[in-house]
Amino acid sequence: HGYRQNIDIFRTKSGAIRKLLKSAAEFVFVEAPHYIDDNDTSTGNGWWFNTASNFDPLLPTENGIRGFDESVSRIQESLTTSAPIDGVLAFSQGAAMLAIICSLREHQPEQFPFRFAIFIAGFKSFAEVHRSFYINPISIPSLHVFGATDIVIPRRNSEELMKCFPGAVSLTHDGG
Repeated sequence: HGYRQNIDIFRTKSGAIRKLLKSAAEFVFVEAPHYIDDNDTSTGNGWWFNTASNFDPLLPTENGIRGFDESVSRIQESLTTSAPIDGVLAFSQGAAMLAIICSLREHQPEQFPFRFAIFIAGFKSFAEVHRSFYINPISIPSLHVFGATDIVIPRRNSEELMKCFPGAVSLTHDGG
């Protein structure tokens, strides 16, 4: 799920695809471990923070991040205890996290046992400490879905992420 979301919100937002695939796939949801409550009108969870108390998907971050290692552990545990998992679908910050998990999977496939990835509004993390995850090609089969008019995660950011996955398939929709 994306930043400021949780499994309940993502379960609802993914209802159409789950209904379409209900006879072919079982969905397992993983919730980001970091609760967000910053007196804003929206609360939810995040996979990591790149500011003192928040996350900005397009903010270059040189000073490190908070919460990333706990999120990797949560995902790894979920994948190994729920195995077999054929594929992972993720949205926005969750898709950025999935790209990093796919990179880790290149060297530790037994720790991240899945065979394909679907990214919806994905992007590369701008955190300096994540730069190394995008150096080498990531070989897992992938589908990248993005909106032509998305203003939160601009199309060019999703296309930059897709370049890390040779042979990736893309699906563009007219919306945001």
